[in-house]
Amino acid sequence: GRGAEGRREVEPRLRRGGGTMPREYKLFGSLCACLYLELLGGGVYAFSVYSVYLKEHFGLTQGQVQLIGTSGNLGAWLLLPAGCFFDKFGPRPGIGFGALLVFTGYMILWGAMTGILVPSLPVLCLGAFTAQHGCSYWDGTAVPMASRNFAGDRGLVVGLLKGFFGISSSVLTVVYQSFFRPSISSFILSLALVLPAGALVTMLGAHVTEKNPSELMLSAQEKARVATLGYGLLAALVVFVSTGSLYQRERGSRAVGVALLGLLAGFLALLFPLAMPRWIVDMFTGAAVRVDREEEGGEEG
Repeated sequence: GRGAEGRREVEPRLRRGGGTMPREYKLFGSLCACLYLELLGGGVYAFSVYSVYLKEHFGLTQGQVQLIGTSGNLGAWLLLPAGCFFDKFGPRPGIGFGALLVFTGYMILWGAMTGILVPSLPVLCLGAFTAQHGCSYWDGTAVPMASRNFAGDRGLVVGLLKGFFGISSSVLTVVYQSFFRPSISSFILSLALVLPAGALVTMLGAHVTEKNPSELMLSAQEKARVATLGYGLLAALVVFVSTGSLYQRERGSRAVGVALLGLLAGFLALLFPLAMPRWIVDMFTGAAVRVDREEEGGEEG
């Protein structure tokens, strides 16, 4: 029947990967690593949370605040070193180096805010640049790693990653509102410690396959899992952080923050070979058949 056809479609791919569970954990473990790296890399957007504090605490002009923000943006946009680092050393060294930079940058900002370092405009610019440049190593690792491991489904996977990166600013806002407001210095210290620690944990799933790109095509069941769980949870995350931020506009709620962390942990469900609704699987099966027919027609022509 139709179920047997689905099993015949998936089983050859599982055998090539060396068994069902090892393949699932290794392949989708790398996807989870990429997703969380993109979320952590969204630390580049944290400046919007503490920029007003910098202006008021240090008596800066709006132009000086903009200069600090521009310094951070330059660090985030300077992706060439991250790409070269990935090509030469692979994903894990880049993740580790990014963690070191992020830790250093946010510790500089925290030190200036607490008086441990002598606060000055160059010091604040240096901290912002270093922290956000470190985040660029995570983005510069996640995208090529996903593109390589999911070469046959690059659009589906990278689209999910970019959605995660885009929502990260709202996630950070809700985290600040829930756990740290009004203490900006505590929030900055948490970014210095938690973001690098989280990135180091993603090393457990970070790897680049050595298979030929022509072999790297997800089965219809696996595509359905990414579409249903990945994009479904992303949509839920967008709704939650939007409403959560509005709900906490005047007063923070730890319950909202805890619920947010639980929702973020839910993306680990991608690790498991959960059966998706048949009608969703059929959508991807039909798409694959159409592509094959088009390729056959092109060869005949």
